[in-house]
Amino acid sequence: VAAALCQKLQLMREWLHQAASVTNCDWGLGPITPETPLPHLLAARALARAMVWSAAHCRVHDPTGTTADLWATLRLGQQVSSPGLIGHLVQTAMEGMVLDYIAANVGALRGGPAAQLLQALGDPQYEESYYRAMEDEAKIIRRLADQVAALSPEEAQAYLRSMLAGGENATGQEWGQAVAGLRLAADWVEDYTRALQLPEAKYQDWLAQWRALRQENPFVGLVAPALDRILDRTRSAVVQRALVVAGLAVVQNGPGALTLYSDPATGQPFIYRATDSGFELQSAYLYRDRPVSMLFRAF
Repeated sequence: VAAALCQKLQLMREWLHQAASVTNCDWGLGPITPETPLPHLLAARALARAMVWSAAHCRVHDPTGTTADLWATLRLGQQVSSPGLIGHLVQTAMEGMVLDYIAANVGALRGGPAAQLLQALGDPQYEESYYRAMEDEAKIIRRLADQVAALSPEEAQAYLRSMLAGGENATGQEWGQAVAGLRLAADWVEDYTRALQLPEAKYQDWLAQWRALRQENPFVGLVAPALDRILDRTRSAVVQRALVVAGLAVVQNGPGALTLYSDPATGQPFIYRATDSGFELQSAYLYRDRPVSMLFRAF
């Protein structure tokens, strides 16, 4: 069964590599609104699952081919990260599959493949997709604010009630406050790209300001449920990628390489612990009340 599936996946891999070489991707969706369907996201996520399965079952003795497939999958994730938060979440999920595979098979990828992955994941331009997704989400929210501004107060309340979680709790507020609140939320979503780069203490200060802002203007809270689910998940994803970059460096050059790869949460090196099959790296960042860590199977 695996052999038959591997044969079918060969053509998919070829198409994926062609797609990964595209530098300007347009999904033909036009201006995005909260109602815009995004059918390509599920297909991309399914393809990422197929490629990771292929790496585990079809490319066992071909680390160079595996590396090319993993890179192409990461590239596809970058291309679907826009528009907005939902695309960003799909990219995070796709990236997570690849990072988990790298950590579990890092021993088989040492040498040239590890160096290639280290270069790809360590490229500062790689982070641009995260920032672009946040910028796109800000544009979507501003577009929504313009839609609401063009409606009568009664129409705006009905629209918010039907389209946005929490809209039914805001019907007593002024229509102008809804527009101002949505535009303010867009500013803060855009500012999140800066917050991602802050040390943990300053990031928590930024988060506290965001929560205070929600209390001041209930319409900011109309988009807050999505942000609350995404803020910590995104921060965790950034830390996980940094852990894998550091782990690849350790495989190449030993634990001493950790001095060159800092924990995004603190600016200090990750905590290193040797294991029977390799090693574990741990960040100071807490996700769901537990430090983010990665186990690397190096042998």
